[in-house]
Amino acid sequence: MKNTVFSTWASVIIIALILAYLLIRLFKLENWLRAVRLVLSLPRPPAVPVFGNVLMVKNCTEFLDFLINSNRYYGLLTGAWISVIPIVVIIDPEHARKILLNTKETQKNFIYTFMDTFLGHGLLTTSGTKWRTHRKLIQPFFHLNTLNLFINTFAESSEILVQELRGKSEVKMSTFINVVVLKILHRALMGIPVHDHDTQAISPFNKGHLVVLQRLTRPWYILDNIYKFSSISKYESTQRLTLKEFAKKILDERRANVGKGEWCLLDSLIKVSETNPHFDDKNIVDEICTFMLAGQDSVGSATSFTLYNLAKHPEIQQNVVDELDAVFRDYGGINGESLNKMVYLEQCIKETLRLYPSVPVISKKLVEDVQLGKYTLPKGLNVLISLIGMQRLEDYYQNPNKFDPERFAPGNQKGLNQNAFIPFSAGPRNCVANKFALMEMKAIIAMVLRHFKITLPPDYQLQLRYRVTLRARGGIRLRLQPREQSDLRQ
Repeated sequence: MKNTVFSTWASVIIIALILAYLLIRLFKLENWLRAVRLVLSLPRPPAVPVFGNVLMVKNCTEFLDFLINSNRYYGLLTGAWISVIPIVVIIDPEHARKILLNTKETQKNFIYTFMDTFLGHGLLTTSGTKWRTHRKLIQPFFHLNTLNLFINTFAESSEILVQELRGKSEVKMSTFINVVVLKILHRALMGIPVHDHDTQAISPFNKGHLVVLQRLTRPWYILDNIYKFSSISKYESTQRLTLKEFAKKILDERRANVGKGEWCLLDSLIKVSETNPHFDDKNIVDEICTFMLAGQDSVGSATSFTLYNLAKHPEIQQNVVDELDAVFRDYGGINGESLNKMVYLEQCIKETLRLYPSVPVISKKLVEDVQLGKYTLPKGLNVLISLIGMQRLEDYYQNPNKFDPERFAPGNQKGLNQNAFIPFSAGPRNCVANKFALMEMKAIIAMVLRHFKITLPPDYQLQLRYRVTLRARGGIRLRLQPREQSDLRQ
């Protein structure tokens, strides 16, 4: 009798579990079907069966053209497909604001999931409670008073860059910029001195490479059980192991030498881990890897594009140099006060980020239905927000493709729609390190322009490419002409 009762209850439990699983699957299927119906109702680029629009994504030129001009081709809401995954592309600032400023919109979508294998679970890829906790713990590191501690690192690293550029008449400037940015990150995040050439040389962060697009453009690799057997997955896993082993080695060294050397982010994370048992070494390593990889790509790109714009527009470059002359005369060099006074240079950086945002498109997964005009975007939908297209809309920027730093002059900013300029994203998931990045870029660009007049080689034509961040195909090449000492008015 007891066996019969037990068997009956076991059957009920099993049936209940099966029904629960089917209901969950049905609910997800219902959301997918709603998303499919929405995309089919929207204007959209031609798609290929099974592949969807991944062939367009694979073609950098075509994809960037789509991101910049989708409103002209298809309107403010555009449907698209990544294989069988329905996507909606957003280019309207008001639509973007409604999604980004919603405090519930902290869910990562499948594109960020693809980064987990490489980055681990840091701020960029996590969601929900873990993301909120980590953000709260890390945020204080990027307060202005803390950032001022790294100004000497910005200045010292920029001086090294100047020394390396001396005697050169034409360089691939983006390569040099990437090196100096990496030096700064090694020092600020892991405490590795900028003059520690041996450690810098063996650092695997010199070669870190995301393979998200390679996976995204092969629909069969969307499935983890297939992807894990691919050569791309093996390469990514090897990279991940190398990066994490290096970060763990530095972590162990910092913990063994607490209080020695200059303070860095790693020291703060170690301190956090001592009072927060859930923030263990794995979390520390994941966050360090995230900041190292995301920081070098985004800042390196923005700095190089700013120098390109200044080389292309000599009259604007001269305005920056005139400002630097006055700032250096009053404050003597790179410090907190001088960086704060580089107002026109900051305008040039912002205008560059408007035209060439380091991350030209950001992605979100909706955690609830969102109403945009006459369309209801269903829960679970993956959306792409085209920053590079939004920030070039004629409705918000007169002559939008022109490089014009005056757009961001103090007297003109009131006329700008702040929702139409979000190179660091917006809302709760905006870039936590945006102030750090801006100070870093100012210091590097100021030191270059104090010592060199920069121009474009006659045969150089900028061609954009996209690999999660925006790049210049073949790098950015510049000509250098040393400034006479008499030109440096201090």
